[in-house]
Amino acid sequence: MTEVVKQLNESERARMSAQAQGIVQTAAPNLSIGPGEQFVFVAHFDGTNNDKDNLALSGNPQPTNVAELYEQMKPNEEGNPSFRTAYYAGVGTDPGAKGYHDVLRPTADMQDTAEKAYREFSQEAFTWLRGHPHANPTESLQVMATGFSRGGGTAAVFSQLLYERGLSDPNTGKILVPPGQLGLAGAMILDPVTTGYEGNTAFSPASKNVTVVRAQNEYRTWFKGVDHSHHPGVNTVDVTGNHCNIGGGYDRGIGAHVLEASTEWFKKTGVPINDVPAAKRPDGSATVYHERDIPKTDEAIQISRHPAMRTLLPNASRIAEVAAQGADYPVTHDPRQGLHAPRQLNPSAHPERQRADGWSRFNGAHGTVWRKDYTSDKGVPLSAVVVERDPAGTQNDRVDMVLMRRDGQGHLLMDKRLPAGSGAALRDSLDQRLDPTKAQATPGRHGPSAEQHSQAQHFKDQLGPRLVQLGMSELQIDTLSAAAVKEQTRYAAQGQAQAFYLSNDGSTIAMRQEHAPLREFSVAQALGQSAQAHWREAIALSRHEIDQPIQMANASIQKEPSAPIRA
Repeated sequence: MTEVVKQLNESERARMSAQAQGIVQTAAPNLSIGPGEQFVFVAHFDGTNNDKDNLALSGNPQPTNVAELYEQMKPNEEGNPSFRTAYYAGVGTDPGAKGYHDVLRPTADMQDTAEKAYREFSQEAFTWLRGHPHANPTESLQVMATGFSRGGGTAAVFSQLLYERGLSDPNTGKILVPPGQLGLAGAMILDPVTTGYEGNTAFSPASKNVTVVRAQNEYRTWFKGVDHSHHPGVNTVDVTGNHCNIGGGYDRGIGAHVLEASTEWFKKTGVPINDVPAAKRPDGSATVYHERDIPKTDEAIQISRHPAMRTLLPNASRIAEVAAQGADYPVTHDPRQGLHAPRQLNPSAHPERQRADGWSRFNGAHGTVWRKDYTSDKGVPLSAVVVERDPAGTQNDRVDMVLMRRDGQGHLLMDKRLPAGSGAALRDSLDQRLDPTKAQATPGRHGPSAEQHSQAQHFKDQLGPRLVQLGMSELQIDTLSAAAVKEQTRYAAQGQAQAFYLSNDGSTIAMRQEHAPLREFSVAQALGQSAQAHWREAIALSRHEIDQPIQMANASIQKEPSAPIRA
């Protein structure tokens, strides 16, 4: 049930209007759209249960602001081959059981929608490039997006696919835009919520000019906003109202102000967009709402009251009716007590991280993207991108590497595809060839070998996801992987590590090598040293500089791991 929480007074309306105008101020006029100059593709990702062609699904009387922005842009495609826009209905809009399943577990649906958008962009972009053979694809293609609710998360996944894949000729496979170069040139994201998504919801490092409009007064526990504050290309604007006040659909009050501001934002960037229709402009109202009942409870009540249910299951049907009547959303704060409480945020967005070795790492939708800048011995600025691909549900894991110039020419110098698991060795090889500080260290071999890097990656691939579930940071996982390499090096006579195991209580890690016995070490003791300390010992062991093995505390051997969990 949608209930009115507050009618804003005059001063509160003025404040809300000023907040909405703040949206416009975040726009960057960086697009120059015209024939022969740039191709612009705008993808619109609607929210959960939102479909512009089936409003009954959401229960709201009006389309969302995402749908409205699409309708305002679509007419501008006519006569302009350099501009295309596409709309994608939200999670839960598929009919039947799939729609219900997607609402509860949205990961697959969000990724499928992002994949569809990527395919459509790729086809449109390639068609445009064929008509503009002299255009530089890296500079000429501009991708933008809008998103509401989980559609905001889908827009982020879409940006990750652009970053991981770039653009290739669908006929020849020739790289037109290398991985690591393509992102969103701009995006209008309305109160992003990604509850249930099992993955990273950060926008890719190449994305910029992203404006997130966040509802100040959405207090449902399941609707925590996504925290994008750590992404340098994201501007967040807080606006009074709840989730759908910002996303639109209720009335011509707060949502209409957000729609007008979003329209002006796109105009400022240069995207062709029509004015907000007169019937959709603000009418002077300003009502803050709250969604109290969990969706579908009305249907559950009617079913429980049906005569057949009363006859077949008299007690159970009455219990179900009472439960449905009381099925309210859990909240972090009851808005009926006032709109003073802060919005709770979900830390599900993990931006690119800079490592001590100079490599930057970003976890994308279907792989990990590493990048590092170099300068050749002739002074040419270079950039290397390594993509460790891990597409869900396939056996196509592999490592892709591109090396390109960073100057105005931007030429692709090298393109390689290698077997899965070779990423660490490849990065080490690039460092030895192109990083002067690493090259100077080569004669004494004071750093880990390519094989040891590969061993550490093997550990992370097997136990990394499980350790993340236990709340461990990337630094802690790096430390444990270095400890595992040290133990493997210590017992190198037993052969390569075949598998790693984690005990049920998370206190012990076991390693199975080619030959028995199993080797165990304590997680707590391993975390008591730094990763660098473990690496130093591993390197010393590999060079036989340590005569007697330095046993880690609680290290032991056994035939089988106690209560193992294999990640």
